[in-house]
This record gives sequence, C-alpha cells and structure tokens, in this order.
Amino acid sequence: MIFILVWAAVFAGCSTHDRVFREEHNDFLKTLDGRKAEVVLSGDRSTVGSDFSIHNDSLFWRSLDDNTSRAAALPEVKAIVTRNRILGGIKGFLLGVAAGTTAIALMAGGGNGNEIEQALTGVVVGGILVIGGTTAGIIIGHPHEYEFVTDSVRVNK
Repeated sequence: MIFILVWAAVFAGCSTHDRVFREEHNDFLKTLDGRKAEVVLSGDRSTVGSDFSIHNDSLFWRSLDDNTSRAAALPEVKAIVTRNRILGGIKGFLLGVAAGTTAIALMAGGGNGNEIEQALTGVVVGGILVIGGTTAGIIIGHPHEYEFVTDSVRVNK
C-alpha cells in the first residue's frame, strides 16, 4: 500500500523537459502549431501565447493576455510550457485511485463498529478522491517544458 502511495506521489509531480537546439526549431514550432503555451521569460515574467515563430534568434508570438504581438531574444526565454490535459487526467485518476484505495483500506480496517458500513464509507470517499483527482488532473494538465539551447550554452556544457 505504501509503495502505491509513494509511486503515485512521485508520478503526480513529474513533468516532461526537453531541450530545443537551433537545428530543431522548425520541428519544435510544428509541435506548437495551433496550441497555446506559457512563455516564461527571464525575471520570472510569463505570458500565455499562440502563433509562435522563430526568426534571427528571437521568438515571436501572439499574447493571449492582451492579444498583442510579442517578441523576445531566445536567451531571454527561460522556457515554453505546454499542458497535456489528457495525460494530466490520467495522472490525476491514478493518484485518485491510490488515495481512494488507501481510504477504502483505512475505513474497512477500522475495527470499531459495523465493518460493512465502514467499507461502504471507504468506497464513497475513494470514489470522490478518484473523481477529484481526475478532474484536477484535467484542469491542471501535465506540463511539458521546452528550453532553448543557444550556441553559447552548448559550448559551455
């Protein structure tokens, strides 16, 4: 049981991280085609945008915050973060199942009172945790973070 909880907690906190090199810019832009993403800039400023393009080592996008065109030099872009709602829902579901299973086991094994009533209460609480976990996962989504690698970073690493 503890293994399931530890696995679920670790799995729920995971995100995907990819580095994008200069020669991969076109392929990267294809993954963003038609999607919105968070642009995280140096100084921890961020904005949500779409319609991304890269020209002359600068990123261009349309800000969904105020519907304006924005640009930043690639070294100023800390990351671009997309969210996969389906994967987030799956992760939330699995975390809910782990928490729900724990709730059922704790309620059924209480030993005081009617065991059937305790087990049914555990099933109801477990069901609520599964639904809540799935819903939270869909809303939050699984983050996929992309980091641009400039030539100066590549030489130094």
